[in-house]
Amino acid sequence: MIQNEHQYKVTQNKLKDLEQALVELLAIEKTLHPRQFSSRQKGLQLKIDSLSEEIEEYNGLKQQKLIKISSIQDLPIALIKSRIALGMTQKELAEKMGVKEQQVQRDEANQYSSAGFHRIAEVAKALDIKIQETNLLLKF
Repeated sequence: MIQNEHQYKVTQNKLKDLEQALVELLAIEKTLHPRQFSSRQKGLQLKIDSLSEEIEEYNGLKQQKLIKISSIQDLPIALIKSRIALGMTQKELAEKMGVKEQQVQRDEANQYSSAGFHRIAEVAKALDIKIQETNLLLKF
């Protein structure tokens, strides 16, 4: 998942490189064994498709106003997506929370796996997240 503009630009550049590599592969198709060509082509195409989906998701997030989650395990990713949807940088979030930008970068890189409830609540507050829950059911 692309989490910031730097990663977005790096991903776009990598995608261009892979697309160029595919063009170059097509140019030498006749010099390769069919299986060798096919495996290289499939590998490049899979990576191109994957990076294209990540770019599309990031662009889509910038236009969203509502992030839905189906379980509490989705909350960390929803926080990252919410920041992106708000057009807020990691640096801006860090300033709003009174922490260093590197802290937000680490938290997001680890998808808040080492963050406690207090940290997650601080992030949600800084993002001004509103939780709309129609049913909360605790089952034992």
